[in-house]
This record gives sequence, C-alpha cells and structure tokens, in this order.
Amino acid sequence: MNLHALRLFYSVAETGSVTQAAKQLNISQPAVTSQIKKLEREIDCTLFVPKGRGILLTQSGAELAKQAKRLFSLEKEIESYGTVKGRVNWKTAYCRHLSPCQLFAAKMAQPL
Repeated sequence: MNLHALRLFYSVAETGSVTQAAKQLNISQPAVTSQIKKLEREIDCTLFVPKGRGILLTQSGAELAKQAKRLFSLEKEIESYGTVKGRVNWKTAYCRHLSPCQLFAAKMAQPL
C-alpha cells in the first residue's frame, strides 16, 4: 500500500471533501481522486460513496481511516524520538524508507 495514497485518503476522510483535501495538500482534485481510485482497486474495497454534492465514508472507509489515523500518529511519535526525546537520532527522511517492523525493532533496541 502506498503511504502517499493513504495520506490523501485520510485527508479526504477528515475533511469530507476531495476539493478541500486537494486545497490543503496543494495538489489537483483529479490527482486526489485518481490516487483514491487506485487505492480502492488495490485493496478491492469502496471507500467513499457519493452523497449529494459530497461524499460519505463507507463502513470499510471508516475503518481504514481509523487505522490510518493510528499509523500517522505512530509516525509522529517515532519522528519525535530524534527531536524531543533525544535518545534516537534518526533522520525523518531515512525513517520514511523503513517498514513499520523495522521501526518497531529499532524502537525496541533503544528503550527510553
């Protein structure tokens, strides 16, 4: 799963609007829609349904949004180790190329 597409999906889920998410992320609305459609095909699941002039999360979309929120919260926590807690001096750019398993193993190797 592409984290960029997941981040776009989460932004749309939070704002409730593809247009608002695109504005916040400073990218085009068609690019956001395209990435969400690609994500839906990849996981074989409909994430949004149209409702009037807007969209509504499906049950599966709501569950994915919940998990994405947890993932991005963990990402922020891991990034904070290098800046706030001072024990781990990782570079953010490097961490983004590691899998969650690798990050967890590194965190366990250097407990606070």
